Amino acid sequence: MKISIALKKAKSRQASIADGDALAKALEVVIKKHFPKSLVRVICEKNALDPKKNSQVWITFAVAGSKEEVSMGYFENDISFTKIVIYGMDSEKNFTGPLKFDPRQGGSIWATPWIKVGLRKKTGTPEQIVKHTDQYFAKLLAMLKANADKIDENKKSLLKSIKL
Repeated sequence: MKISIALKKAKSRQASIADGDALAKALEVVIKKHFPKSLVRVICEKNALDPKKNSQVWITFAVAGSKEEVSMGYFENDISFTKIVIYGMDSEKNFTGPLKFDPRQGGSIWATPWIKVGLRKKTGTPEQIVKHTDQYFAKLLAMLKANADKIDENKKSLLKSIKL
C-alpha cells in the first residue's frame, strides 16, 4: 500500500516538473518560501547567442528586496548575492538527461568575518535540483539569523526584507 502511494507522488512530481519553465517556477516557489520579500529572478531561456543551442535556467537572488536596500543601488552589493545556472535542456526547454546545478556566485554572507554557507554543484533529476535549492536557501536563512550580530550595522539596517 505504501509503495503505491509513493509511486503516485513520484509520478505527480515528474508531471509537475516536465520542462525548463516548470522547473523555473518550482525553484522560484522554493526560494520565495524562505525569502518572500527578497529579490528572486528565475528564468528559463534559450541561448541568447544561438537559439538553436541548449536552454538554461538562471537564478538570481539577493536578500534585499529593493535597490534602496543595497549599497549604491546595485544588487551585486547585497550581503549574499547569488547567481546559479542549471544546464541539461535542449533548445525547446525539454530535459535531455541529468541536470547540472552550477553556482556561479554566492555561498557566503558578507559579514566580518565572511561566513561560508556551502553552495555546491549538483547533478540530478529536476526534483533533486529543487530539493538541493531548498536546502541551500533554508541553510542561508538560518545562517543569516544565527550570525546577525556579525553583519555590519549599515548593511543590517538596510535589510528590511528579512527579520534578523
